[in-house]
Amino acid sequence: MPSLCQIESQGSEADRGTRTSNSDKGVAKRCVIVADDHQEVLRTAVAALEDEFQIIAQATNGADVLKLVPVLRPEALVLDISMPIVDGMEAALELKTTGSSTNIIFLTVHEDPEFLDAAVSAGAQAYVLKGRLASDLVRAVRSALDGRFFVSPQCKPPDESGSSSNSSAVVWPSRVR
Repeated sequence: MPSLCQIESQGSEADRGTRTSNSDKGVAKRCVIVADDHQEVLRTAVAALEDEFQIIAQATNGADVLKLVPVLRPEALVLDISMPIVDGMEAALELKTTGSSTNIIFLTVHEDPEFLDAAVSAGAQAYVLKGRLASDLVRAVRSALDGRFFVSPQCKPPDESGSSSNSSAVVWPSRVR
């Protein structure tokens, strides 16, 4: 069954995950699902992304994410880690296990390196702290869609002196998942 993005795309199978918006006069936007259990964060994330990306669905728990992604097949999924029913980490692992090609961008309050490591293991292409949503989220989605790994600066590993440099985000070439 074709996805919503495929149905509305004006291109080939290679264009999966894009949709042409009438208001954009033929400019294809890449399709994104946003999932967070806090309505204000969800609204803020959607507002930050909607000028550049087509938000095709929103979810407030991981169980809904697991229903939406296989059907809509977005290019990117912005996913909170701590959500009810099925948390974001479990949802990401399930999507990875089922072979989903959706790029996962975690949006979280967790600055701990253990969470970052777990996110990478779950297949994340980006890790954005909620406190940096306004400055980092669009860049993180762009990076993930371009095959690069993005991490908000507070999550950057310490340098050799043991202190972390929080001046800029980290963008690496894509990692093998």
